[in-house]
Amino acid sequence: MVDPSKMTVAQLKEELDARGLSTTGKKEELKERLIEALDANEEEDEEEEEDIGPHYKEWDDKKAEVCARLGMPRQSPCLIIRSYGEDRSDSEDESPPTADEVAKIRVILGTDARMKATDRAMKFAQGQSPGGYGSDSDVMDSDDDYDEGFFCFTTANSNAVVMGLEAQINKATDAKKPKSTQFDELSMLTYAIHYNNMWFNDNEFWEEGDLVESSCEKLAAAWKKLLAHSDEELGIDPEIRGVSG
Repeated sequence: MVDPSKMTVAQLKEELDARGLSTTGKKEELKERLIEALDANEEEDEEEEEDIGPHYKEWDDKKAEVCARLGMPRQSPCLIIRSYGEDRSDSEDESPPTADEVAKIRVILGTDARMKATDRAMKFAQGQSPGGYGSDSDVMDSDDDYDEGFFCFTTANSNAVVMGLEAQINKATDAKKPKSTQFDELSMLTYAIHYNNMWFNDNEFWEEGDLVESSCEKLAAAWKKLLAHSDEELGIDPEIRGVSG
């Protein structure tokens, strides 16, 4: 941004208006008002940097570089696989994360394709799409219960998940798809059935050797096979410890 002291009145007013500040007064008043606002923003940035600590800031800056490379906004959504505070014995400890804690962070960047896959997987994990991944038009509309945060889950829904899980795994890991797409879809499926895990606790296929056990073994085997491929093939960026681009 241009130095406020070198701005015209029109430029000063434009910057002040963008910040929701008053645009009335003479040029010197406008200039002082903008300088105060900029100084306040710098102080807030410094406080935020102190709160998150240098190690997390370094990780966040690297994530921003990946987002920029992919043409994504810095604040793009992430699926958090592992946060830095999971091993803290004191849940109220708000101190900045250490280098070791930051090293344990695992997230998946929410590209458009992944967020669509997440919607489909979440729908399946609620027992609403037992036949496998539907088309994009099958994703729930904003008026559906899923988006409203309310859903009445029954044993029938659980059974639908269990009976459809193997088909979902096969669709996600279809050999015709690039390895990076397989990684995306299997990640979203795994995330969804872990997040919405009522199906695991309330179903009619829980006995030894039944569908729950065999489907979970199928999922584990799919992951073992997929993770045998390189980070580059899977679209994983190891520099920022698991953020997939």
